[in-house]
Amino acid sequence: MLPARVSHAAVARSRAAFQLVRCLSAAASGSKEHIDGLVKSGQKVVVFMKGTPDAPRCGFSNAVIQILKMHGVDSFDAHNVLDDEQLRQGTAQ
Repeated sequence: MLPARVSHAAVARSRAAFQLVRCLSAAASGSKEHIDGLVKSGQKVVVFMKGTPDAPRCGFSNAVIQILKMHGVDSFDAHNVLDDEQLRQGTAQ
C-alpha cells in the first residue's frame, strides 16, 4: 500500500516516464521510435531545429523561436539536429 502522500496517478506517471526513458535509450537516435519518444516526452510543443533556442543557426529556426515567444510559449522541448546527424536525417523523412 502506498503512503497517503503519494497518489496512484503520480506513481503511474513515474512508471510511464521510466518506460519512456527505457524506450528512448533502446531506440537508435533518428529512428521513428526515438523521435516518437521525444515528441511524447511530456511537453506540448517540441521543436526540431538547427541550433538552440538561445542561438538558432538558421533563419527558419530563428523565426520559429520568435513566433513561440510572441505567443507566450515559454515551455517547450528543443532538439538541435546539428548535434546529431541521425536525428537530422530521421526528422527529414
